[in-house]
Amino acid sequence: MSDSKSDCYTVLGLAKGASAQEARAAYRRLAKRFHPDAPDGDQERFHAITAAHSAVLKDQPRPAGPARRALVSGFWKLAKAVPEKPLKNPINGTNQEAVLYLSLEDALRGATRRVTLPNGRALDVQCPAGCISDDIIRLKGAGDPGRHGGKSGDALIRIKLLAHKRASLRGRDLHMPLWLDLAQLRKGGKVEVVTPHGPLKVNIPALSSHGQSLRLKGKGLPGREGAENGHLYFTLKSRRASGFSDALHRFNRLWGNPLRPHAQSKA
Repeated sequence: MSDSKSDCYTVLGLAKGASAQEARAAYRRLAKRFHPDAPDGDQERFHAITAAHSAVLKDQPRPAGPARRALVSGFWKLAKAVPEKPLKNPINGTNQEAVLYLSLEDALRGATRRVTLPNGRALDVQCPAGCISDDIIRLKGAGDPGRHGGKSGDALIRIKLLAHKRASLRGRDLHMPLWLDLAQLRKGGKVEVVTPHGPLKVNIPALSSHGQSLRLKGKGLPGREGAENGHLYFTLKSRRASGFSDALHRFNRLWGNPLRPHAQSKA
């Protein structure tokens, strides 16, 4: 055998005269290690191993009939098992952004709402209880697809809360006016109030006054990520009885409470 043939055995790490079976085993081990896509890949050495393997096989006695066909079939299976190097660098997909408008009731309870991305894709977005305006919900992989094996982008959903006709939101606290007759303010007692949570019973202290504030603890927006729940605040408002003139209303406001100091002195 020529010196070049000896070099082929050396490249494969084999002794001169090794069998075809030994050559194929050595080739599989070395090709897997030095393939350009492998961590220790070396393109020049991979080509040298492949050339040496072909040369050593040519030096072996050619099998005939079924044995030769089995050898060729095994070679092609091995070739297919080695991953090909990508022709182009992977490109990640871009993120898609959209705005989702929620009612205050949705923010209090949580809701699933559909949103359409700029690329036309429609998504069902699960909004957890306690969302506030400018919160971002990230849906991983729901943006534009990547190319050449790159990762897909994300969908970024920005929350916007719609204005409520009776309640306003300050941080996580809800604020509502509560209109009562003067008699209800003086007498006090429980009244039912329609709130974003639904109907609630509110206890009005006796001798309450216009502008007084009442708090229902924990009835604001639910906390998220360790934040505490907000509270619900009612601002008491005096409502004139029907048919009262402005003068009579002022008289009732000044003299209707027998405990007022100036009322006692003039009784």
